[in-house]
Amino acid sequence: MRTRFRLQFRTPAALGIAALFVVAACYSGSLASALPTEPAGPSPSSAPKDTGSATPEPLNGCGSADLWIEYMPYTTESLAGHGSDFVVVDVVSFEPAIFNTPDGKAPPDFLKQPSSLPPNPTAQTLIYTPVNVVIDDVVNGAWSDGPVQFLIEGGTVPIEDSTVDCFTARVYGAPRVELGSRYVFVVSEALDSEGQKPLLLSKARFAWPVDSKGIVTTVDGPMSIDQLTEVVAAAASSPDPKATMAGN
Repeated sequence: MRTRFRLQFRTPAALGIAALFVVAACYSGSLASALPTEPAGPSPSSAPKDTGSATPEPLNGCGSADLWIEYMPYTTESLAGHGSDFVVVDVVSFEPAIFNTPDGKAPPDFLKQPSSLPPNPTAQTLIYTPVNVVIDDVVNGAWSDGPVQFLIEGGTVPIEDSTVDCFTARVYGAPRVELGSRYVFVVSEALDSEGQKPLLLSKARFAWPVDSKGIVTTVDGPMSIDQLTEVVAAAASSPDPKATMAGN
């Protein structure tokens, strides 16, 4: 799938020009992998206002990166047809942001100018904010009702032994969720910084608001949980999702 993105960086002068370019190298790979494949249909604009919890503002003296994701078109059907899970959740709290590394800390080469192209082209250094939720309903996938944690791209993490105390990644296009609100999370696996192994926590790629009457603001317009379940089930059972989408 092709994606389009624009990068803009704001960092303290202490980082220097070299650090700006290496941050771009660390993050440019993440954008393409974070998007649904085989898109078809209009892109959504249903994300609620950001409370600042899931994508914190930068602290004084910290480096930061502003990233924009321009999604290719997609539908509920195309997302489901390519393996995404759908769960209805209530957002409970947020945890401090982490890197997609085994210990959650910055990799040794983060904010350092690379001397050559990376040997592993699938390696992607990402920043995630863990979100604590309670699953209220499972539309599809191997999930159970109750408390669980998902990842949302972006956030602020401390950087040890660096020229800055912390680093903030603001990803415009990632879900923005509010405490105490209900959403349908569109979920898929999140890979480690080597781009090879799934992390223990899955990623919420999209968050569709659910109102007090149980109506979901999906990419295809408002629908009930039952209607969403029917669409997802039909797409998952389709022998050829591409053929199904071509008829839309």
